[in-house]
Amino acid sequence: MSSSQSSSQGRKRGSTSTSNTKPTTKTTTTKSTGPYDRAFQQNLIDGGVYPHAYEYPDGRVPAKPDNWEDINQRLSQPRPSLSPSKFSEEAHEKFIRADAHAFKEKQVTESVIPVIEGKIRDAKCISGGIPFTNLDHLTDGTLVPGNPDCYYGARPEQLDRRVRTELSGHIIPSTQHDLPIAPTFFLAAKGPDGSLAVAGRQASYDGALGARGIQ
Repeated sequence: MSSSQSSSQGRKRGSTSTSNTKPTTKTTTTKSTGPYDRAFQQNLIDGGVYPHAYEYPDGRVPAKPDNWEDINQRLSQPRPSLSPSKFSEEAHEKFIRADAHAFKEKQVTESVIPVIEGKIRDAKCISGGIPFTNLDHLTDGTLVPGNPDCYYGARPEQLDRRVRTELSGHIIPSTQHDLPIAPTFFLAAKGPDGSLAVAGRQASYDGALGARGIQ
């Protein structure tokens, strides 16, 4: 009987003990979408950023820029930097070799693109490889920050500080404030094995961020 009582008492003690288990909380995370994701292009379209040759469901096409003729006229002008007197046969051969030996995106950016760019007038107006974490979201907040391989902008001191503060989320790409602001030209480079489709989405996205800043 004593054993039965002991067992009963043990059960009672167990039944009256308090639990130290803490309530669990369920957290949800939102996945970021980047140019390599299948949903990226549609996200841009839903946000009003359309790819090249896009057509609306009713067959209409987006309007061309107001300065379309000026753009084409500028593009039709020959580059003096590529004339034989400025770009010799030897320089051309060197460029061909640099392009042939660039197997990765970084090599293209560092050894091939500079030849195409030519002499940079102000190195403080060019940067790249910097995530645009300071810019406001372009669509629904799920897209990763823009990150062009190269972009051109203006020196921060070229714009009044009060304007920089007011328009910070549209024209200042990085929290490192001495980098170029108000970017207007973007480059997305790829190596031989890179995806042209991905580069196109990157350029479209970065370009839309820049266009918003100058509107």
